Amino acid sequence: METEAVEQGKRPYFLGKRDLKDLEVAQKFNKLKGTAKLDKFMEKRRKRNANKDHRNMPYQRRDD
Repeated sequence: METEAVEQGKRPYFLGKRDLKDLEVAQKFNKLKGTAKLDKFMEKRRKRNANKDHRNMPYQRRDD
């Protein structure tokens, strides 16, 4: 479909970095789905995201 549009003279559509990363994660998830490694992968991902959240939290509550 995209190649037909390019042949008609339209500009090609390139995926952005975020879209490519999402596709890569989806492919990795589908690959690991059949194996027992999926749980370990998801646990590591959860820990990494939790660490990022903790980094952005303030040390103490502001006094208003």
